[in-house]
Amino acid sequence: EILIAAVTITVHLLIAVTHGGPVALPDVSAYLSYGQYLHGGYLIDPTPYFPGYGLAHALFGNLPGSQLHTVALVGNALAAGLIVWLAASFSRRHGASPAVVIFCSFLAAIHPAASSSSRIGWPETWLILLLLLICELLSHRSIRSMCAAGLATGIAVSLHPRAVVLVVGILVAAVSIRQLRSVLYGLVPAVTLVIAALTLTSSWPTSRIAAANSNIADSNMFATSSGQLLALSAGTCGFALLGLIHSSTSSIKAFARKRAQSDVSASPELTFLSVSAVSMIILGGIVLSGSIREDTLLYGRYIDPWSLPLAFIGVIAISTKKLKSSSSLT
Repeated sequence: EILIAAVTITVHLLIAVTHGGPVALPDVSAYLSYGQYLHGGYLIDPTPYFPGYGLAHALFGNLPGSQLHTVALVGNALAAGLIVWLAASFSRRHGASPAVVIFCSFLAAIHPAASSSSRIGWPETWLILLLLLICELLSHRSIRSMCAAGLATGIAVSLHPRAVVLVVGILVAAVSIRQLRSVLYGLVPAVTLVIAALTLTSSWPTSRIAAANSNIADSNMFATSSGQLLALSAGTCGFALLGLIHSSTSSIKAFARKRAQSDVSASPELTFLSVSAVSMIILGGIVLSGSIREDTLLYGRYIDPWSLPLAFIGVIAISTKKLKSSSSLT
């Protein structure tokens, strides 16, 4: 997996320094303008984006737009490599065989959720990285790692409003293993800083919240939520959908056994993934239901960060079942 990660970084770095030309996606200029704002630049007014990604590049905010975009792509390239490495760690921790670990690493390298988004100066790649990092930290269950997981969740919220579902997921996961206080030690300071950044940059998502509230009763919400689920499944040949089902049922069964005074406790990373993914499907359906775009019934950008870890779980579940079947036959 180290070789796959190194090749991934190298390829993306080459793309970053040779991409050339203007960027046709207006989101890029809006995200990176926060870094330029600290150097006397201007923000879009009103801006519909959160400032975390742009502020992370504030050290280079004095560069011209094209050069700042190159810097952002270099950062995305490093994030793409780390995603491959965390994918291997994630799959190995959940009982994957060496062959499945390599498969998951390769999937992380080529899946468009990371391989395509990392070639654009926006925070999608970082969201995937933070999602896998939070899972890694939750799996350790120590006070320090739980605190770090809360901190990482707060950082994720600074990147995009939809990352608020990660807060829901980590709070439920923390409660399931009685580690809520440890998570809050990291989450509360991080969210406080996010609120301060939103205030200073006038980036409160007022219009997004108002639009979401008006869409809750929209009859199209069920269709767009189903579209989120379909995008999750279609983009991973069904592996992510299987992973969502497996992680959800495992968490529910563990919770039920725990209430029955059993020693079985829920896997916090599976609880975190399932709760946050379901929350994202619902939130994505609400947000997209009022859109006039033609692709909202199969719009994968919102749910894409979950596609990789859930696909890993699905692949591991299938491979483990086959191994158990083979051993029972013999």
